Amino acid sequence: EHSVLAVGGELRQIKLIDCHSARVEATLQGHGAAIHEVRFLPHRRGLLASASRDEAVRLWHTASRLCVAVFAGERGHLDAVLSVDVSPDGTALASSGVDGTVKLWSVDQPAVSAAVARADALAERRAEAQAQAAEEAQE
Repeated sequence: EHSVLAVGGELRQIKLIDCHSARVEATLQGHGAAIHEVRFLPHRRGLLASASRDEAVRLWHTASRLCVAVFAGERGHLDAVLSVDVSPDGTALASSGVDGTVKLWSVDQPAVSAAVARADALAERRAEAQAQAAEEAQE
């Protein structure tokens, strides 16, 4: 089993760290300000939610390194997002912010599912290309 730790902070990026080697596997960038919290979705391996001072919650596909959804804007927080958590069934995110509100976000909507499917396909193509390149290097 591949164990990964995700950490965010003032540098506006998320580092994915391999727990066995302690090496940074990837850096996810997209937030416009410090990242206050990150949380893996337990029912969907490889999806990660992040809460930021930039007033947004983002959903990341860690295998493809892509942001697949941004929860913000008109229905979003009016100030920094301090925390994010995942519903027990994995279909929603809850976020709380400096503005004193708690927001619920559906990750089970068609647009998010389609973005995740596209990211899954991209990650699979990348893995196949890497495997092929490694095989050719051994020949």
